[in-house]
Amino acid sequence: MAQRQKRLKPKKKSKDLLRDTELSGLFMEEFEERFIKPIVNASYPGTLAALSLAVLQVTGTNGQPAPVSLKVTLLLGAATFLLSAFSIFFYSIYPTRKKLWMATAFTFLIGLFCSIVSVFLLFILL
Repeated sequence: MAQRQKRLKPKKKSKDLLRDTELSGLFMEEFEERFIKPIVNASYPGTLAALSLAVLQVTGTNGQPAPVSLKVTLLLGAATFLLSAFSIFFYSIYPTRKKLWMATAFTFLIGLFCSIVSVFLLFILL
């Protein structure tokens, strides 16, 4: 029995291979710009919100409850950082919406102010 040799497809020319890698690179850049960048942008204020909530949880663990003013300040800061994260996420998707940019800046600054106030309250009250 004679074995048949399979015909191999001709290899792609280097020009076609180069064009395919350029197209896949462009596709990855577009994919990153459209889907990954909004998530990365929203993670920054989201991390600050998580840190505010972690501080809130740690302050009440030594047997005595945390002061109400500290709780309110930390919760308000966490909420505004979370709103800032949502605003920057949607602004990254819809960059023509200037109201989202203003909401991001405003809520982020309020969150920073609440964080500074909570640090002062920690030094004064605890």
